[in-house]
Amino acid sequence: MNEPFFSVVMPTFNRYNKISQTIESVLNQTFKNYEFIIIDDGSTDQTEEVINRYRPKDPRIKYIKTKNWGGPARPRNIGIEKSKGSYISFLDDDDIWYKNKLEVVNKYIYENPDYILFCHNEDYYYNGIKKCENDYGPYDGNLYETLLFKNNKVSTSAATVKRKTLIDSGCFSEDRSIISVEDYDLWIRLSLKGKFFHIPEILGQYIVESDGDNISCSLLKHSEAYLSVGLKNLVVWGETYPNNDKIINKRISDLYFNAAMIVANAGWKNIFYYTIASIKTHPYNPKPYLIIPALIAKKIKDIKHHY
Repeated sequence: MNEPFFSVVMPTFNRYNKISQTIESVLNQTFKNYEFIIIDDGSTDQTEEVINRYRPKDPRIKYIKTKNWGGPARPRNIGIEKSKGSYISFLDDDDIWYKNKLEVVNKYIYENPDYILFCHNEDYYYNGIKKCENDYGPYDGNLYETLLFKNNKVSTSAATVKRKTLIDSGCFSEDRSIISVEDYDLWIRLSLKGKFFHIPEILGQYIVESDGDNISCSLLKHSEAYLSVGLKNLVVWGETYPNNDKIINKRISDLYFNAAMIVANAGWKNIFYYTIASIKTHPYNPKPYLIIPALIAKKIKDIKHHY
C-alpha cells in the first residue's frame, strides 16, 4: 500500500458541537491521497462520539485519544510522530478548508520542491461574519528577521510543512509558557532551515468566536505567551549578532506595546502595565505614548462610574 502524500494533523478538545464542519471540510477534499490524524486531548464531552460517526465511513481517519495536556503542542507532536505522509498539513478543530485546498497545495509543492513550508491565504470569520481576507505573504528577504522583528506571517491551519524538516527542527515546543503561540515559535525556528512559499490563494477559513472556547480569546495568557516567544528568540538572535542592544530593546518595547493591544479588552490595568514596560524598555519608541490618552480617559470614566 502506498504511503499518503499528506498527513492532516488536527488536535481537538471538547469541540463536539463544532467539529463536524471541520472534519467534513477534510473528507470533502478533491485531492484524496492523505491520512487524517485526529488527536483528542482528553475531551470530556461528546467529541469522541461525533468523530466515531465518521471513522467507519473513511479508513483514512486515525483517531488517537490521550490524557489531557492542556494545549495543542503535545497533541500535534503526537500526530506528527504517528504520521506517514511526506508533508504535514495542520488544521485547528474550529477552522475549515475549502475543498480544493490539498489539490492546490500539492500543485505548488511539485512546482517548488526546494521549499519546506507552504502557506495560503484565508478568509477571516468572527462570530460567523466574514471580516476580511488574511494575506500572509510575501515571504521574501530575511524571513527569520521578519518573523522575529515584526510579526507572525504564518497561520497554522493554512500551513503545510515537509515532514522531515519538521522533525529535524524539534516540532512544536511543549513549553507551557508559550501555549497559544507555539506555532509562531516553530515558524521562527523553521525559517532558519529553509524557504517558505506563499500561496496567493484563499483556501480556507480562520474562525474566531467570542464564546471563550477559542484559545486565542484568552487574552492575558495569549499576551504573556506572545511575549515569551519574542523574548526567547531575541536572546538567540542577540547571541548570534552581539552589540545590538538598541535594536533588541526597540523590539522588546514593540512586544510590550503589542501585548497591550492584545489585552485591550481585558481591563485598563493590564494595558497600563504593558504600556509602561514598553516605555521603560525604549523611551524613544513613539507607539506606547499613543495609548496614554486612551488610558487616562478610561481611568476617568471608571472613576466617574464608581462614584
